[in-house]
Amino acid sequence: MKNLDLLMNGMYTFNDEWEGKQRLNVVAHGCLVGKTGSMVVAGFQNGRFGDDVRHVSAEELSLLLKTRYPLYQNAIIRTLTCYSGDGGNDAFGAQLCRKTGLPVQSFIGPMTGNFTPEKITELCSEALRFGIYDKLTALFAEKREFQVNSRNPYSFFSRNYFSFRHQPVTFSP
Repeated sequence: MKNLDLLMNGMYTFNDEWEGKQRLNVVAHGCLVGKTGSMVVAGFQNGRFGDDVRHVSAEELSLLLKTRYPLYQNAIIRTLTCYSGDGGNDAFGAQLCRKTGLPVQSFIGPMTGNFTPEKITELCSEALRFGIYDKLTALFAEKREFQVNSRNPYSFFSRNYFSFRHQPVTFSP
C-alpha cells in the first residue's frame, strides 16, 4: 500500500503493482442507486449509512484524482467500492474510465477488504493530529497489503450474504 493518501472523510487511495505496472486504488463505501453503484463518503457508522451520506460522482472523483496525482504514471485504476461495477456502461467504474481515459477495475455487488474506509480515515486523522502522518504512510508502504476478500465474509443472516459473488469487472477506454 504505497502512497497511502486520505482524500476525504471516508475515502482514501494507495498505489500497488498489478501485472508489473503501477495501479491507483480508490477505497470508499458504495451503494446501489437504481441499477448502478454510487461511491459514498461520510455518513457510514456501525455498518449502516446515516443521514449525512454524500454521493461522489465519477466526474468529481476524476477531477480530484487528476488534480492530486499524475494519472499517466498509472496503468489502471481500481475502485475498491461495493457496486462500482454494477450497471454496464452506466456503472461508476465505466463512467470513471471515460472521465480519466484509463482502464478501471471495479466490483459487481458487495466487496470487502481488510482496511475499511472509516478505519483508515480515523487512523490518518490521528496521525495528522500527532504529526506522524509521513511515518504512518511509510509503514503502510513497507508492511501492509490491501486484500480483497474473494470468499464470502458475511454471516448467513446478513443481507449481503446472498448477494456476495466476488465479481471483478474491467472497463476499458
